[in-house]
Amino acid sequence: MLKLMRYVLPLFIIIPVFITCQKDLPTEAIPTENILDPQVVLNQVSLDGLSQQVSILSGEHPFVINDTFVTIAGRYSFDPGNALSAIYLERKLLTYNLEVHFLDFSSTGRNVYTVQYGEDKPDEYYIIGAHYDSLPDSSISPGADDNASGCATVMESARILSQYKSRYSVIYAFWVEEEQGLRGSSSYASRAAQ
Repeated sequence: MLKLMRYVLPLFIIIPVFITCQKDLPTEAIPTENILDPQVVLNQVSLDGLSQQVSILSGEHPFVINDTFVTIAGRYSFDPGNALSAIYLERKLLTYNLEVHFLDFSSTGRNVYTVQYGEDKPDEYYIIGAHYDSLPDSSISPGADDNASGCATVMESARILSQYKSRYSVIYAFWVEEEQGLRGSSSYASRAAQ
């Protein structure tokens, strides 16, 4: 039960926000098959999918890059596994037909994000985000709760909500170097403020 709450509770928070984003759209802007029903959305949450993503990000299971199985051993900001995490996040977002963007702000700092543009107010945004780096500074830094579970929740939100139209734009973001003083999210916020 605790495992289910770790993933589904954040979705209970995210889905009402998305419904609010959608409710004031003119009816002709949303085809009837895309009207958001909270129960239908919650029924799409895949606990197996969430668990699989946590397993990959925490190094329990490998994933494939160019026909080769790779394992993320650590996600400490300066560890090579952190770069593998960014590749995994990018590839996963691409499977949802979302255009992936990167914000490189240091030699090892690479934020990964995508934007689902709103139908009515595309210049107003909601952000659903998590950091993908992890402690400790060691060759193995699994970090299932720091913060692979948060990344899995953001990814599951993107998988489900990208199928629907929204009044406002939604950004699905994965920040890095948060263990080093919120560098990734600060860098993103500074860029967004320009």
